[in-house]
Amino acid sequence: MSTICGGISANIQKSCTVPLQAGTRDRAIIFNYDDLATVVYNATNVNTIEDLTLATGKNGFVIDGLKNSIAPMTALVKVGPYNMFDHTVKVLGFDIAPAIKEQLNAMKDGKFILVTENYFRGANGSSAFEVFGLTTGLELSILTRDGNNADTQGAFDMTFTTQLNKEPNLPNALFITSYALSKAVVDSLLV
Repeated sequence: MSTICGGISANIQKSCTVPLQAGTRDRAIIFNYDDLATVVYNATNVNTIEDLTLATGKNGFVIDGLKNSIAPMTALVKVGPYNMFDHTVKVLGFDIAPAIKEQLNAMKDGKFILVTENYFRGANGSSAFEVFGLTTGLELSILTRDGNNADTQGAFDMTFTTQLNKEPNLPNALFITSYALSKAVVDSLLV
């Protein structure tokens, strides 16, 4: 006898009072995958994280964006007999200083987790923050720079994605009680 792992159990509806809004805020938080210490999941919804902490002495870093230059995406992909997810976050790096190049050189072989913030927060703020790469980590898969590109003004064009190992779920929401408390969890990753 085989076990069926799937099915629908709730409506998927649009909201007329809080309509969906495209766009991502101009700040992403990135930290090393191996620096993650603890994850607290919501007791009734494992797709929601209520807290993330980093190892002692470790912290996250900000990638500043500009006008939707932080672009998170998710796609369902087949991996053998399994349905998995690609997590991808594209960002532009608006600094080409030697110190930035040193960071990018070090990042080319790393694994990372990124937290993004949607313009759309949902009715109670539960849709604002998303965590990409929580299970398998994201890798810097594309790093290009065209110094003559007028659209980016010569910025670094970076793509972080699930390369070899795919994620088992969509990106987790990060939400605890309210938008303000959720933002405090995200901001605590920077301290």
